[in-house]
Amino acid sequence: MTAPSVDTTGSGPVGAQASSTNTISLTVITGIADDIIELFIGAETNAETSAISVASVSSVPALAWARRCLSSSGGTYSQEAETWWAHVPTAESYAITIDFSATFDDASAIALPITGANTSAPFDVNVSLPAVNTNDSPSLLATISTTASDALVIGFVSGPTSANAPPLGGTSSPLVALAHQLNGGAVNYQNIFVLSESYSSPQTDLACAVLLSAPASGSVHNIWMVDAIVPPGAAPPPRGAPHVDPGSAVVTAEASTASAMGIDVVTSVADDIIVLLIGSETSTGYNTSTPVSVSSITSSPALTWALRVAVPSVGGNGQAGEEWWAHAPTANTYDITIDFSAAFDDAIVIGIPITGADITTPFDVNDSLPVGTYSGTSPVVSTISTTAADTLIIGFGSAENFAITSFDPLSSLASKSNGGGIAAEVGFVYSAAYTTVQSGLSITLDKTGYTYNPPQVLIIDAIQAAGAAPVCYGFVGRILFQQPG
Repeated sequence: MTAPSVDTTGSGPVGAQASSTNTISLTVITGIADDIIELFIGAETNAETSAISVASVSSVPALAWARRCLSSSGGTYSQEAETWWAHVPTAESYAITIDFSATFDDASAIALPITGANTSAPFDVNVSLPAVNTNDSPSLLATISTTASDALVIGFVSGPTSANAPPLGGTSSPLVALAHQLNGGAVNYQNIFVLSESYSSPQTDLACAVLLSAPASGSVHNIWMVDAIVPPGAAPPPRGAPHVDPGSAVVTAEASTASAMGIDVVTSVADDIIVLLIGSETSTGYNTSTPVSVSSITSSPALTWALRVAVPSVGGNGQAGEEWWAHAPTANTYDITIDFSAAFDDAIVIGIPITGADITTPFDVNDSLPVGTYSGTSPVVSTISTTAADTLIIGFGSAENFAITSFDPLSSLASKSNGGGIAAEVGFVYSAAYTTVQSGLSITLDKTGYTYNPPQVLIIDAIQAAGAAPVCYGFVGRILFQQPG
């Protein structure tokens, strides 16, 4: 078995650009049957607004296009970068059209025909992939590992530059420049570059670096993606705990004196689940406040949202905490609206895109889960067990004016504070990954805050990996298997 490679028997890599429109078109010729074509797309809007994204990819002859990775950000230029792919069953010419969700300032695309790839599951299954680094620095680093022995590692950099020049400053390691597309047709310069290197053994902590030249001024949010293409028969996915989408990020939002709030969650790969952890307080009167609850959640694109657990507290300023989730079938930006049963004083939400979870039964089925409680004391000790071996355990604490000093044995993941109303709502999320079944795991929340200890809401849950084992119950003379869900 050998690593996939670029098909140079047809057109080879093909680039295209467009400005002040919402479409890019390009034609690529494959010289070998059963190639895959990977598209690398970058765009900027020249405005400090939410970045746009690709709405669809089509081709003649028709192919089944799927998004692999998406990264978008605001900043001075509102950058976005994404990759798409399709299996190409026959060797011929393909006219490809990339349609965006809105008009861009400048956009560039590169089509890369690849031969020798697994045509149904072309990407390495390692949890580090795809890796994404987005920041203002012209020096970008992404550290990856591969599971397959043979892999074509591909790097993709996208960013605005102050001149219409290649974005590489002459330094890239260990990947080698393969193709680039420069675009200065409108106000700014949108430049993309594709790099690659072949490997014949699994890679561990491979540091992939790139340096941009002539970086644009301002908050530019350069984007560096690294992925790996594998041949047919590559190793099946390893069992491992679910994890935060490596190409995305945990996001937070807040609202005050309202009955609704919104949050945008980006998933960089298909089949993530999105977990929302929501805290609120009403402050209508200490120890007499009535908590509110989430009445519905909607999103665009539409997802099916389900409540996992809700915890209204008694006393304090009407604290409440809830956990909701949805399966996100495609890599996308999801605009989410959370509607409450009545007006709140302050509310916060923490959105977590999670990769590697069971998309139909994402939560561990152990009877000890989820934990949903409230307490005015500290510390609070909860004991849980898991049925699945591979789990991501999440702890959420939310209350008025408090800080979590520890959530042992979990580690800090995200936090959000909102003091826009009468009081203040604060939320913390901690997490830990496990690859063995947990029995009697003690989780301790310790906090600081008001001396009168207003009730804090506590939620603990476990996300299980795809293909987690069903629950097995034993009886004398027979065995009964129950599939979760």
